[in-house]
Amino acid sequence: MGRLFQFLSLLVALALGFSIGAGYSWLKGQSNFTPPTHLLQSTKAINTATDLIPPELVDLINPAMPQRPSVEFKITGIVDILPELKSRLKESDTLLIVVTGPGSKDPLAIKKVYPVSFPCIYTIGPEDRVHSALSVALPSEVDLSIRVGDLVGKPSASPVVLPARDLHVLIDRVVVE
Repeated sequence: MGRLFQFLSLLVALALGFSIGAGYSWLKGQSNFTPPTHLLQSTKAINTATDLIPPELVDLINPAMPQRPSVEFKITGIVDILPELKSRLKESDTLLIVVTGPGSKDPLAIKKVYPVSFPCIYTIGPEDRVHSALSVALPSEVDLSIRVGDLVGKPSASPVVLPARDLHVLIDRVVVE
């Protein structure tokens, strides 16, 4: 509880500080303005405080601040299935394309494809990001898995380097649960 209070207090202080900083920036443009010493000190303290905040939170607090370079999140390719596994498919099956961080089970993006026909051309991108993962910075490499019913497939090269084009995935295994 104490750390949460400290964090919330810091957020309030930063919000007030950004307001002061914006007013200071505007006044600085006026030719006859001499900034008071306490305003300069509070602006310096705010700059130091923002260095202590994780970059994801700084982006949320003030989107105008310089942001880290982002990775282009787009994977395109074709999904196919081994001929001997096609008989296991049901008409009601949905193809799930799941992107996770390397070694993680938490999804960064999920795409559902229905109805399914093979070979299936797919694209998964920013619009498929999972809501809870929107604030998470994308790694430059991800794991991709594809599932339809009790069948799964992964690309031959893993992890996948973003952005990836023409990534072929073969559904070649049955998952027994």
